[in-house]
Amino acid sequence: MIILVGIVSLIGIFYVSRKISGSISSLSKEVDNSRLVKEIPELHATGIQEIDQFSSAIIDLSQEVLETSTKFLNIMNMASIDIGGYEIKKGSKNVYVTDNFFLLLGIDKVTLPLTYEQFEELFKEVERDYQVEIENENERIYCIKNM
Repeated sequence: MIILVGIVSLIGIFYVSRKISGSISSLSKEVDNSRLVKEIPELHATGIQEIDQFSSAIIDLSQEVLETSTKFLNIMNMASIDIGGYEIKKGSKNVYVTDNFFLLLGIDKVTLPLTYEQFEELFKEVERDYQVEIENENERIYCIKNM
């Protein structure tokens, strides 16, 4: 009898752990896929309340970040402030450049998106012609006066 209870317990433990890990694994894949297409994810319910609440919080936070950045961009456009920027994520060769970044620097005829190598080649001119105003481990800020 004890052996039967032990076997049933092991089967139960295996089933529950597979159900939980399977749900988390599929959720993880959905998050990874949404990151590649750069959209706010639509995460499916796992059936585990705590994980579903966490997923919902991720979606809500992503939506808030998008809305805030859109508002900021609209304010900057209404204020007629010319600002440009770029981002290269650590450990990645993905480059994000604002549409007007190179125009502000007097470099025209740049077709976006750029590869890391194309950006590096174009940015050599910036490094040569402009002085860094603020620099730390994660950012470098240049001030370009009206020409």
